[in-house]
Amino acid sequence: MNAPGRISWADLASDESESGGSALNSPEQDRRRASKQEENAGKNEEIANKENVNTLLSDTLDKLQALYRKRDKLFNVEPEERMKQLLPQQTELIAALEQIGEGSTPHERAQLHYIRGKTLDIDDEHVPKAEEALSKAVKLDSSLGDAWNQLGLSFWKKGDVSTAHDCWQSTLVHSSSLEDVKNAMRELSMVYRVKGGDPTESLRIAKDLIARDMGDEKSWSNLGNAYMSFFFASSLDRDDLLRALKAYTRSQACGESSDPDLHYNKATVFRYLEDYQNAIGELQRAAALDPHLQAADSVRQIEELVGEMEGMMRRRCNLQAHRLDNMLLALPPVSDPLVVGNAEYKLTSAAELKEGSNEGKGVRGLLLATPNTDGPIRQLVVAERGGSICAVSVYNMRHAKLKPGDVVTTLAPFLRVCSLPNAPDVSYRCLQVSPSSLLHNGRSCDTSYYLRPTAIFTANPATAPLPPSPKQPSAAM
Repeated sequence: MNAPGRISWADLASDESESGGSALNSPEQDRRRASKQEENAGKNEEIANKENVNTLLSDTLDKLQALYRKRDKLFNVEPEERMKQLLPQQTELIAALEQIGEGSTPHERAQLHYIRGKTLDIDDEHVPKAEEALSKAVKLDSSLGDAWNQLGLSFWKKGDVSTAHDCWQSTLVHSSSLEDVKNAMRELSMVYRVKGGDPTESLRIAKDLIARDMGDEKSWSNLGNAYMSFFFASSLDRDDLLRALKAYTRSQACGESSDPDLHYNKATVFRYLEDYQNAIGELQRAAALDPHLQAADSVRQIEELVGEMEGMMRRRCNLQAHRLDNMLLALPPVSDPLVVGNAEYKLTSAAELKEGSNEGKGVRGLLLATPNTDGPIRQLVVAERGGSICAVSVYNMRHAKLKPGDVVTTLAPFLRVCSLPNAPDVSYRCLQVSPSSLLHNGRSCDTSYYLRPTAIFTANPATAPLPPSPKQPSAAM
């Protein structure tokens, strides 16, 4: 046993083993321990800073979304006044970005450039600094779908449609966010029908978009726009107007009923379906939501159109009774049934038809007048045997093919009772057909009668039925 206060080599070896080093080198151990503590403190500070940056980024993203929500609610405010109201939030957001700094990683820097760019791009006009910031964002992180989308909008405002198109395509390539992809597809569908002159591609994208999310109200509205564009630019097929109407109605059911543009576009569809009651109703809803749409002018145009047509029919095109009777002698005798190809039709009067489709029925009359109407519908004033007057609307019909005195026979017409709200005395019956359902002086109409003959033979993507109704529509974003 060692004397008190004496350290043996065994004791020294034991101390060294337990301490992991020499007991004679305790100052070095203290320095190492202090260095380790400083290193751990640095790491903890770095983690805290990173968490703080992430929190600040999240807060600024929330503020950015709030800024755009406010902007969207000010759609009926003049641009200068709207920017005046948005300026305080925009300034606050830019100041918050300055406090965060530049970011320590490429992703953080990309996020900061994206937030800055979208904040600056809140105006309707092109903002060069917004374009610059958004360009930096997608270079640092190409997966930022909304940065690509906003950059596309920036180029669109600049008038650079081609580059805008490429930006939205980049979202489809790089982004994994469904919302960002849907927004990009809506923009691409719009570009093809507005600037690209390709309503078929616009419609294809719109239908693909619905397949991705059956409950998105904006996508249904976009599909309605695509069908309506396809009607005017390509098909002139009444069924495409009906498809557009179904899409707009589905959009309303999913939560888009507060969008004035939806009601205005829906009114346009009703107008060319000659459902003037509903057309005026939708225009009034649009005007209530956004007075700047000048829907009152469209209402006045409809009222004048219906009033003039009803007056012309009521006055029998200013023909004396005996002259009209003599003209009606030109009508051939009724053959029952009327055989056209492999189909048979029972000739009747417009007054005996039911509203809607009238399969197997036909109405024959003498063409009295062809009012000067623009657009895709050729309107006719026709007198039947016995002197009753009705209107005939032919979709996709060349204007120069028919003239007063011709005999026209409508086959399986769709009967529309045209009227105005708050004007019960203004009403008339209208038979809607296409050239394929019309006989001109007893003969079928060939392709020369069609305003758009290619629409008959080319594959029409709009003929596919609409997807079934979503069971649980998603809430508006």
